[in-house]
Amino acid sequence: MRPDTSSVSSRRLFGVALLLILLVAAGLRLYRLPELPIGLHYDEAAIGILVAEIARGLKTPIFIPSYTGQEVLFHYWAALWGKLLGANLVALRLSAALAGLATVAAGVWAVRELLHGRRDADWIALFAGAFLAASFWHLVLSRYGFRAIVQPLTQALTVAALWRGLRLSSPPLSPAQAQRWRGLPWLLLAGFLCGLTAAYTYLAGRAFPAPLAAALLTLLVADRAHRRTRLGQLALFVAVTALTIVPMGYYWLTHPGSFLTRTQQVAATSWADVWAGMRACLGMLFLRGDPYVRFNLPYRPLFDPLTAALFLLGVVAACTSHIANPQSAIRNPQSAIRNPQSPIRNPQSAIRNPQSPIPNPQSAIPNPQSAIRNPQSPIPNPQSPIPNPQSAIRNPQSAIRNPQSPIRNPQSYRCVFFNR
Repeated sequence: MRPDTSSVSSRRLFGVALLLILLVAAGLRLYRLPELPIGLHYDEAAIGILVAEIARGLKTPIFIPSYTGQEVLFHYWAALWGKLLGANLVALRLSAALAGLATVAAGVWAVRELLHGRRDADWIALFAGAFLAASFWHLVLSRYGFRAIVQPLTQALTVAALWRGLRLSSPPLSPAQAQRWRGLPWLLLAGFLCGLTAAYTYLAGRAFPAPLAAALLTLLVADRAHRRTRLGQLALFVAVTALTIVPMGYYWLTHPGSFLTRTQQVAATSWADVWAGMRACLGMLFLRGDPYVRFNLPYRPLFDPLTAALFLLGVVAACTSHIANPQSAIRNPQSAIRNPQSPIRNPQSAIRNPQSPIPNPQSAIPNPQSAIRNPQSPIPNPQSPIPNPQSAIRNPQSAIRNPQSPIRNPQSYRCVFFNR
């Protein structure tokens, strides 16, 4: 069988577009590195000292209590480049730039997995990658040697691996498709990456499991027909995540002050401070951003007018689509949008299925035994459709009681939350 030429050309176009996006992202992150930004931030200097100690084999920490406490994933990543290039500013900032570049690719992958099965999934993923490649805030952090740059990378990889694992290990529709655990490696990888994010990247990464748990609980509620299978998949994911966190958890238990040191320094002390912080965070999206010149053009908001308009349009479109179509894939895993086995897209479905009531010669309407289709049957004939037990209403072969019909057939509406 010859491959579909349109599918091949679409994949090639996607690959070329992704390559161009990555080249732009690399140029923005590597140009005149490490000269720009000018000077060395004191946090960078502290991280550089710690990275140099790891690169020289002087220390192998699981957590660094110095400088109010620091997670170590970025330090080991930078130490690898320190061994290759020397413990200097080039290695420190290059490691951050490469992590930022990898985040662009990981973001594209995550969006493709989240929207798998949609015709426009590739284009949406490319647009997301293009925006991230040119994001001012992400670009600035990609050019500094700060450990926070690895958090969005591991978050995007976690989401992509988890959704791919859940999709590939969806409950089979038939014995021939019984490859229930073919997504097992991806679930294991997702659990490992989630553990890395929560305990080894940055302080804010500790909150990452919360929104992820909300999404997974939504899956359990939606996919009632295969809840036991989903529970097994999610139990595996949670177990691997917990095992990954165990070393850090043991350290926090034996050094209780290290877990909350930085949190206590920056936490709000009253509800008024909480409300003020929430307003400031919401305002930074559109009105007033960070005033610190090291991380931002003073008071520049996160979104410029164009991206702000696109962001708001996207939110409105998502909300209106969700309200107008309550059977959408977000709420109903059986919908035809995300489910290739649904009646709309599946040639075996009720619309095109020869077992369906419309073309079925045994169904109520075309039944040759009914009075309507039988020219030998007059209206007052006792063989008429009203009292006739062979008629469509009472006929057990009719669509209402036909076990082959898509309404009663359990194979017709199998719940598949993720496309194959």
